[in-house]
Amino acid sequence: MNDLNLCFGSYKSVNSGSDLDLKELQRLDPFLQADNPTKPLINKLLQDPLIRKIYVNHIRTIVYDNFENGDYEVQAKKLQTIIKPHFAADTNKEYSMEEFDASLTTTIGKRSKIPGIVELMSKRSKFLKKNSEISVFPPAAEEVTVTRREKFSNETISNFNILTTVENRAKRVVLYYRFDTTKKFDKAFMTDDGKNNDGEAGDKVFGVTVTPENGEKVVEYFILSENAAAASFTPVDYMYKPFISTLKELNK
Repeated sequence: MNDLNLCFGSYKSVNSGSDLDLKELQRLDPFLQADNPTKPLINKLLQDPLIRKIYVNHIRTIVYDNFENGDYEVQAKKLQTIIKPHFAADTNKEYSMEEFDASLTTTIGKRSKIPGIVELMSKRSKFLKKNSEISVFPPAAEEVTVTRREKFSNETISNFNILTTVENRAKRVVLYYRFDTTKKFDKAFMTDDGKNNDGEAGDKVFGVTVTPENGEKVVEYFILSENAAAASFTPVDYMYKPFISTLKELNK
């Protein structure tokens, strides 16, 4: 596995033979080596239909939430400003200040030609958007709610009844949840059958109830929505900011 500093066109030899040029890097197949049995990690993982959909979803999210909107360039310029005085003071630097200033938008280097991030990704993001799998937008969980105690009711809410609306022909909606942040997430299938306080059967509202087993009062959770062609997570940054619900809040 390469260090992150090699991610944007610095490591250009993906097969035997010459390094890839700029155009080849911009159009590099996102499924490179997926059919190569000598690369067992990606080869085996992407044979699983759901894992492949999740892999594609992460690519789609990265493209639209970082590159298509230009956010990466804004962030790169901020980082460049922070780094610049330290780079200038480095007596062992391998690149000139002129190359440093141009490095976001222009290929630099004499022996190893390193493309500018903007030069590389402005066209690469457009290339990825056109991929037949990435271009398919998945179902997404919307209007995620947790059933609260009704106003003026004396009934105490003691479990978490989680609901969401999912369009785009969802065939499977899965809740991943945990009551302890040190533990892995469990999963429960959400249904649209009218039997889980989810309204009418077939109304595209999916629901499931999770019950604390040891008096827990807080739950973290996120949702996977899947149809025949694609999958997505809600919230998008579920790995870092899952939904959180508390019994205290539900009983107010």
